[in-house]
Amino acid sequence: MKVITTHERTDMDALASMYGASLLYPGHRPVLPLKLNRNLRAYLALYADVLPFVERDTLPKTHISEVVLVDTHSVAPMRGMTARTKFHVIDHHVGQEPPAEGATVEAEEVGATSTLLVERIREQGIPLGQVGATLLLMGIYEDTGALSYLTTTPRDAQAAAWLLERGASLAVVNEFLRSPLTPAQREVLADLVAAAEFHTVHGRSVLIAPVALSEYVDELSSLVHQLTDAYEPDGVFVLAQFSRDVQVIARSTTDAIDVAAVVKPLGGGGHSKAAAALVQQSDLDEVR
Repeated sequence: MKVITTHERTDMDALASMYGASLLYPGHRPVLPLKLNRNLRAYLALYADVLPFVERDTLPKTHISEVVLVDTHSVAPMRGMTARTKFHVIDHHVGQEPPAEGATVEAEEVGATSTLLVERIREQGIPLGQVGATLLLMGIYEDTGALSYLTTTPRDAQAAAWLLERGASLAVVNEFLRSPLTPAQREVLADLVAAAEFHTVHGRSVLIAPVALSEYVDELSSLVHQLTDAYEPDGVFVLAQFSRDVQVIARSTTDAIDVAAVVKPLGGGGHSKAAAALVQQSDLDEVR
């Protein structure tokens, strides 16, 4: 059996990349991770019947010979994976360790992994309907802030334009990418604002905002954008502790701060402008 999958806490770029990979690798089954972001769950509730995704628990009990891994270099263990399983990575995060020795990696610095898949779909002349074009556009728009983030490249804009030509619906994109904050997110945002620390490092403003969570809260990255919009720092680091783990979400608005380099010693990765890490068995003071 051959599968396509992505990271847990799946975002729209990861889901769209799985869909794009399913068109390029028709013999592979696109398998949903166990934990999806809130807007993905809402989206799949409406469109699951016209998309190729399958749940993990529906897979047959057999050896997984190949895995196409999108939007990440790491994968949670899945029944059927063994030391003989071959991995192929397609990602826009460059310089991370592959999931296994001998894995092949396609990694290029564009704003979204969906862009890489769209380019190959376009090159191969693979037909794309409105639902698929819209999903891929959502992937690009989510990871590039609708082409506004500093990590956006001309390739992202070209891929987005091509998807619009294929009939991608901006109405659907706006519906699922502009979700209002949940009560839990609003509460966490208030705590982040109250705890925010401002530092000046080599003439650059850096905001560090720690918060301890009593329960897991989805889509904390959206709160990072709220802090960035409110305070306009050159760099922002949100540290969210849940149980014994600390999630680090980092953003930069300048070439002078490479947040991927900052979080790499914490076991994280990403872009120079957007990165993250999960520091296990730690606490806020230590990570801060």
